[in-house]
Amino acid sequence: KKENTKYKGEDAVVFALEGKDTQSGVDVVYKTTYFRNGKWVYRLHYAIEKSKLSKYQPIMESILDQFKIGSYGAEES
Repeated sequence: KKENTKYKGEDAVVFALEGKDTQSGVDVVYKTTYFRNGKWVYRLHYAIEKSKLSKYQPIMESILDQFKIGSYGAEES
């Protein structure tokens, strides 16, 4: 699933997918957010075992909500 959205006021793209971990065979949910700040592109990613999603996804989303975007390099083009 791909979604165009905003993250911290910046245009962002979010990819969410499910798959199996290649080593353990456990079902995993992956979420990756890409956004640009000036000339820099950032990637925020997490993966959670699907059976533990309800426990850990709120924690990961809280961490993403608290992430601070600085201005380092933002004024450079």
